[in-house]
Amino acid sequence: MSIDLVVFGENWGWPSSGTYHLVRHLGAGRKVVWVNSPTVGCCSACPRLKVASPGDGYRPDRILAPLTLPLPTDPAARAANQQLLGHQIRTAMAALGLRRPILLTSRPTAIDAVGELDEHAVVYHCDTDFARHDGVAHCPLEQLEIELARRADLIITASPALAARFPACKTVVMAQAGSARDEMETGSTLWRTRAAEVARLIGALR
Repeated sequence: MSIDLVVFGENWGWPSSGTYHLVRHLGAGRKVVWVNSPTVGCCSACPRLKVASPGDGYRPDRILAPLTLPLPTDPAARAANQQLLGHQIRTAMAALGLRRPILLTSRPTAIDAVGELDEHAVVYHCDTDFARHDGVAHCPLEQLEIELARRADLIITASPALAARFPACKTVVMAQAGSARDEMETGSTLWRTRAAEVARLIGALR
């Protein structure tokens, strides 16, 4: 039986995101709550919101645009943010009858949901190096990523270079693209292969 998903991804409507490509395949036979990243554009190098929707007809069971505090650093504010974010996601889960999901995220902001959802496991899909944005001295998501990597049960990376930043014992490099076109097309053999491998890996998590 496939485990349902709570997904932290780029704001819904980015058809070329790696998280979208994965979930487009993994979502079959699963309930999916997609949580828009609360910190899109947190620094000049991070992506900006687009309004176009993916054109292949796929849509998660619930798309959540949570109300959260913007990158709180004060412990009290951080705790309040965790409760606020957790409550909104749990409400969306309850509406779908979704329990003990895999928390799959490409956004470090998901760290504030870890432990709030009675999740089965935490999987970090890393396809961005937040520590090495050109022209940006410090991305606010970098510290959150360190916390997320520490608590993740599995880390899946888009390249060997990204994998080198994380503990080898829980990090896997996805199949590499043969062409840019393969990387951009959800229906490519590349993404079918990647999704099948991710499904196998998360199915083995205990």
